[in-house]
Amino acid sequence: MKKAITFLLSTFLSVCLLQFQVHGQSEKIDEARRQLAGNLSDTGKMVQYGIMCFELRETNPDSSFHYASLMYPIAQQLNLPLESSFALAETGYALITLGNFPRALQSLLKSIEVLDQAREDIPVLSPAFENLDPFSNRQDDVERQKLTRLGLCYAYLGIAHNNAQNYRKAVNYTSFGFQIGTRLGNNHLVCVVLIPMGRAFVSLGKPDSALWCFEQAQASAMATQFPKYMGSIMLNKGRVYLEMHKPEEALAAYRQGLLLSTEQGYFRGVVASAVAIAGIFQGMGRMDSVMKYLNYGLENIQNLKAPEVNLRLYKALAQYYTAAGEKDSVVKYQSLIIGANEILFNAKQAQEFQNIEFNEQQKIEDLERAELAYRSRMRTNGLLGGLGLLATIMILLWRNNRQRIRANQLLQGQKNDLETTLVKLQSTQTQLVHAEKMASLGELTAGIAHEIQNPLNFVNNFSELNKDLIEELQEELKKGDIREASSIAENLKENEDKINLHGRRADGIVKSMLQHSRSSSGQKEPTDVNNLVDEYVRLTYHGFRAKHKDFNVKLDIDLDPTLPQIPIVAQDIGRVILNLLNNAFQAVQEKAKTAGPGYQPTISIKTHSAHNEPGIPGNKQTPSEIGNPKSIAIAIADNGPGIPESIKDKIFQPFFTTKPTGQGTGLGLSLSYDIVKAHGGLIELLESNSSGTAFKVQLPAN
Repeated sequence: MKKAITFLLSTFLSVCLLQFQVHGQSEKIDEARRQLAGNLSDTGKMVQYGIMCFELRETNPDSSFHYASLMYPIAQQLNLPLESSFALAETGYALITLGNFPRALQSLLKSIEVLDQAREDIPVLSPAFENLDPFSNRQDDVERQKLTRLGLCYAYLGIAHNNAQNYRKAVNYTSFGFQIGTRLGNNHLVCVVLIPMGRAFVSLGKPDSALWCFEQAQASAMATQFPKYMGSIMLNKGRVYLEMHKPEEALAAYRQGLLLSTEQGYFRGVVASAVAIAGIFQGMGRMDSVMKYLNYGLENIQNLKAPEVNLRLYKALAQYYTAAGEKDSVVKYQSLIIGANEILFNAKQAQEFQNIEFNEQQKIEDLERAELAYRSRMRTNGLLGGLGLLATIMILLWRNNRQRIRANQLLQGQKNDLETTLVKLQSTQTQLVHAEKMASLGELTAGIAHEIQNPLNFVNNFSELNKDLIEELQEELKKGDIREASSIAENLKENEDKINLHGRRADGIVKSMLQHSRSSSGQKEPTDVNNLVDEYVRLTYHGFRAKHKDFNVKLDIDLDPTLPQIPIVAQDIGRVILNLLNNAFQAVQEKAKTAGPGYQPTISIKTHSAHNEPGIPGNKQTPSEIGNPKSIAIAIADNGPGIPESIKDKIFQPFFTTKPTGQGTGLGLSLSYDIVKAHGGLIELLESNSSGTAFKVQLPAN
């Protein structure tokens, strides 16, 4: 008697709480309807449609779907991707509740697509959604709001796949949402994605994983002081305890879930908790308690339109009345079950109708006889058809064989033509590469002439000086002053050493020119990259100055003294440096023509190892993009006009050039790319904008 009074009292209080929640919700809906009846702007209509959609999502998914469908085109017209994604996601949630899982999946995937296509400069979520969307913080930037929306879509996808019994996909999607929520530190989102994840683990027979999900969801909900989902969490914890054969813990969790769902006006949770409690009492044989909770579920389902929850309640009622032997009530709820199945699973509905039609044994026998006769006719027709098909196949095979022979002959002729064309293309390619190499040699010629002039001047000057010293030596010898003669001889020796040094310098420059002009042997040798860069910077600069007398540029050279010698083909890497420097010189020269007197053309040339990157233009702060921890890099940057965004993806393509006709083959960067790739390295455009361009060449050190 005491338990019955307690139940009636708790039921009365719960009904009062639910009526209070319904009344509060009704006020919001009525206010939104009054607003819509007025003369609102498109933005105002969109906000009110969103409010109606969100407030009706649990109690009336049909209307929620309707208002979300009205909201979406306005958000699209106003170019508001976050609001568009919101409308699509809530459309998907309404369709899940209505049991239309394929369309729900389409709507949710479209919501994700809208977020993916949204640009970074979109407006943040409208402040009018402050009370509508508890997942987003109004202080969040656009990227965080996009990620929050994406995580919520993953949560909804998890719910959809759970209801469609695709549990592994539900785990996959909710795992993505959990990662986003954890990364953002958004406890609301973490809570929402963990609930369907836990449900999926329960269905997959993994209660330990499911219990972890619900306990983490409970902790997240308590951390946010946002108890809306606590009823659902406790309901699902009860399911886990039941799976773990702990009925007492399950009953306690179900009762707590019922109370919390009632407090929050979460009708789905109220009905589901009542059905779950009734199921435990039915297992205990306490049929009076079963009926009380099922009736409580029936009272509250009037506030809810959710076929999946209805189906769960109807099945429990049918099971109860079957045990009670009340056939009329069993028939009533079996009919309701069929109706709910018709909404949720059309294929199952067809199967149910087929079972009803074949209930009578006589009809089954008639059908079996008709089926046997049909199969006999089909076997006969199949045999005749098979013979005809076999004959047709033989004719087709013979015909196809003849066509294949003719096709092979045609292909052989085309193959011969292609091989001839390929030989011609290879010859042309070789000629073009040679032309590019000769063009780069021409770029160096003036620089080489300038560089070789310095050691030649030293040789000539010291030779003249030695003539005078020899005359002085002869005079001192005539005088017999051996000491002075010995001093002059020592000066002669020092001068000869200097003549020899500068002669070797001139010889090295000539050899470098010859190496650049002849075909590469492809043999890699240990090379001091700093010396190679220094030499080609000076040669290229003086060569460019020789062609453009009024050209001046500031060279910012920073060579890492700790670089090891690395195995490279110095001639080929020199060509890469030459091409990048020539492009940089031309870029700053072009900008100097229009930039005004305050512009200072500047070229930055830096080398560094993989573990010593600070100060490199466009530095990405990665140890080694080529997967080799022992690598070196050469960075060349300019403060020219930059490369237009529309052609950045084409700069390494053969024959692509922005230079006027006659001023470039379009092979410079393409050949540079091939040379660096052949060395196992990487050449990349680090950055390019109106402030300049930066390239980086990375080479393995072993």
